[in-house]
Amino acid sequence: MLLTIFAVLFTLVLAFETFLTVLNILHIRKKSRLFPSWLVGFSTPQEYRRSAEYSAIRGRFGLVATLFSSVLFFFLLITGVLGRFESLFAFAGCGWLRGLLFFGGIGLFSLILDFPFALYREFKIEKQFGFSRYTLKLFLIDHLKQLLLGVVLVVVLYSAVYFLLEFGGPLWWLWSFIAVSSFSFMITLIYPVLIAPLFNKFRPLDEGPLKEAIAAVAEANRFKMEGVFVMDGSRRSAHQNAYFTGFGRMRRIVLFDTLIDSLTTEELVAVIAHEIGHWKKRHIVSGLLISILSNLVLFAALGRLVQWADFFSIFGFGAPSIHALSVILVFCLEPILSFLRPFANLLSRRHEFQADRFAVRATGGAESMMRALLKLSRDNLSLSIPHPLYSFWNYSHPALQERLEALSALKKKMNRK
Repeated sequence: MLLTIFAVLFTLVLAFETFLTVLNILHIRKKSRLFPSWLVGFSTPQEYRRSAEYSAIRGRFGLVATLFSSVLFFFLLITGVLGRFESLFAFAGCGWLRGLLFFGGIGLFSLILDFPFALYREFKIEKQFGFSRYTLKLFLIDHLKQLLLGVVLVVVLYSAVYFLLEFGGPLWWLWSFIAVSSFSFMITLIYPVLIAPLFNKFRPLDEGPLKEAIAAVAEANRFKMEGVFVMDGSRRSAHQNAYFTGFGRMRRIVLFDTLIDSLTTEELVAVIAHEIGHWKKRHIVSGLLISILSNLVLFAALGRLVQWADFFSIFGFGAPSIHALSVILVFCLEPILSFLRPFANLLSRRHEFQADRFAVRATGGAESMMRALLKLSRDNLSLSIPHPLYSFWNYSHPALQERLEALSALKKKMNRK
């Protein structure tokens, strides 16, 4: 019965998301025939059609990659192949080592499957549209670093959970939750200074009007930070972005060098003010609390399911184990999480609107924010208009047109005052 329920849910979700992707691609193509009036002055019909083409190609490619990997692992799980694969490591004897070998085998298999897709995405699609600046050597080095970092994280986290399961008593799942949450928080703290520099170079923003303007808006909103840094994003991609990282006084603003070359000082300050808005509106804290509560529920489920031998036999595993349960839950929870995604995205889009409004009030007007959004969307080829149902289900940010309409309405309201 459980296997049947899982198979039905998995098939329904995959079919629905495939339908949404195809619907969105057709919608984007249809909309690309007519140049929107709200883009006049910021883009051209040629750029708009190119953006639609980019979105459609990425959508088709993502659909093929998702169908391939999802169907394959679904087949391997429900036919018991993964269970039989796990039994190959019985020679290890120790459950801890057996689990690490199993994770290593699954990880290597996933890496081999994903690598051709990653190559095609980077060196065909992204280069075709002028974004990718990767060399094959740099691409391979980055993947090797990610692999080694992933191995370290898996060994540390799995080892902690395994030994707490063995020696932590009935509440092992609670101690595991606390240990994993603490480790994740520590990684978040050290990420800016130890992990991010493994992949990119960071330098303090040069003295000048931009740094002074950012410092002024941060000080005006009592936003303490370590500093403003420029990342060499152009070494790998022409895409533009900015982000915050760290906590407390270790917070830092990171600007892609490509972003600095594209936006004016006023537009960059508006983007920074938007990010400050997420902190001032406590969006980061609420997101962290939701994540903590979700992990608590997950570990509580682990504590119950790891004792249910029949649950493991359904998927071909000979005996209960934390490593087998982790793999099973990754696939079994996916259909459930897919149904929850629209609600999470709804909250995220609401937060984006709130951060936009904060940026407008912090900078004294909506024009800079509107221009920044238009330029970023134009340069990142994200001007295409998504299907409403697709954006509702998948978008964590409001569509560009929705954000511009909200900012325009706020601008009119401020002008009336």
